[in-house]
Amino acid sequence: MGVRIRTALTTLAGLGLWAGSAVASGPAGAANEAATADATVLAATVSTMSVDLCSLPDGTTYVLESAGGAGGQVIEVTSAGSVSTFVAATASLTNPEGIACGTDALFASLGNGDIMKMPLASPTPSAYSTGNSFIPGSLGLDATGRLLVVAQNQATIYVVAPGGGSAASLNVSGLNTGLYNIAVGAAAFFISNQFTGEIFKAPLAGGPASVVASGGHMPAGLALDAAGNLWSVDLTDSTMTMVPGSGASAVSVTLSGVPLGGPGGLAWGGGVLHTQSIDDVGQPLLSLSVTGPPGAPQDVSAVLGAGGVATVTWSAPLSDGGNDIEHYVVTASPGGATCTTTTHTCELAGLMAGTTYSIVVNATSRAGVGAPSSPVLLSLPAPPAPDLPATGGGGLGVVLGVLLLLLGVALLRRTNRAELNP
Repeated sequence: MGVRIRTALTTLAGLGLWAGSAVASGPAGAANEAATADATVLAATVSTMSVDLCSLPDGTTYVLESAGGAGGQVIEVTSAGSVSTFVAATASLTNPEGIACGTDALFASLGNGDIMKMPLASPTPSAYSTGNSFIPGSLGLDATGRLLVVAQNQATIYVVAPGGGSAASLNVSGLNTGLYNIAVGAAAFFISNQFTGEIFKAPLAGGPASVVASGGHMPAGLALDAAGNLWSVDLTDSTMTMVPGSGASAVSVTLSGVPLGGPGGLAWGGGVLHTQSIDDVGQPLLSLSVTGPPGAPQDVSAVLGAGGVATVTWSAPLSDGGNDIEHYVVTASPGGATCTTTTHTCELAGLMAGTTYSIVVNATSRAGVGAPSSPVLLSLPAPPAPDLPATGGGGLGVVLGVLLLLLGVALLRRTNRAELNP
């Protein structure tokens, strides 16, 4: 984010709260040669007061820009680099804060608490959520059409239901004041803090948030790629951090190509990341080709065979992360039984009767272990009960006969003792 994040940075530096260092989480914060980003200029002249950006799946990118006293406007940049005005400067977008791309509309948050909607087919801004008592920042849409809103002046995430209306608080614990950027995934979302540099992960349904990256960096944008890896650009020193979809520690990204030049905003679309060099004249839009760990294997199934051996099959991830997949690992829990293969099937041995297992598959490339597949459950039948003496028919008769025989022997011995000792 351009104007907003630059203002925040200046304020922090003036207060002595920001040193401008950048440290990636993970072992020694070392750069990972397999996590790379190569930047090229997609459009050289885009804006002068960029605020935020978002991208459609086809790579079309929309830049939200402050127009000063004229309000705000939206610039469209196609995947081929063609630049045009999508929404001309209007008071309806005064004090713009954040933008999100939906399947059929754009959404923009404003400093007065309102959120505007701009249909892609007819981009005239109209009120979508008004009367909010917080300052909305970054926006993100989930698969159901809910709009997630970051409250800049609170440690809170708000949700606007599909169709619009007032925003309601999402019950997420463990956050702190200073929330800024957001990236929304299939089951969870990520938020950065502009003061601490932390990046949090929280479930879409609400619940406790956890820290997935931390350090002295200042995220200027978050984006999830097709493999489920989280990418972050740092405003203070134009570096990048990547959090693997597997949940492993964050790593620094090896950069190449044109310098990022004070990146502002980050979005995924058309198979690449987009950011702006907000310190450069014309605030050019950059396209970043990235490589990272692969995505989650698809269509996992498990069939139990003889001897407690399960045959597990799956299909390739939707994204290989830009690297060839080297092998797959299948893991069963509880117990941790595993098998490894370079194909899409594997036999999992050592499973115990009477146990229900959760089975996941991970793909691995030179960039590391990818996100786990959705788990499948496999229940092994309990072992058969041991054979017991029959309790009916002839079996019962045999048992009674033995008992009577033993009783008769005991009585005979007693009688004999009585005769010998009158």
